[in-house]
Amino acid sequence: MLVVPIGRNSLFDQHFQTVSDLREIPLYELNRPSHSVTTSCPFKHFNWTDGALRFDFLRYDRVLVGGDLNDFQVQLFH
Repeated sequence: MLVVPIGRNSLFDQHFQTVSDLREIPLYELNRPSHSVTTSCPFKHFNWTDGALRFDFLRYDRVLVGGDLNDFQVQLFH
């Protein structure tokens, strides 16, 4: 995940450190989709008791000038 500050954030270094310490979340710690959603849910075949989601974070200011970010997918969280 590419981490980019929004606006002036004097605490960006501390915030990035806090977020980037989260590397793995076991699937059993997540909420499963409700039964009404599972029929159309792409995650209906997940084994929710085994496995984990893994994350890797990249600071916006560590990308090389002209670096290739084509493999990054943009997602906005509200």
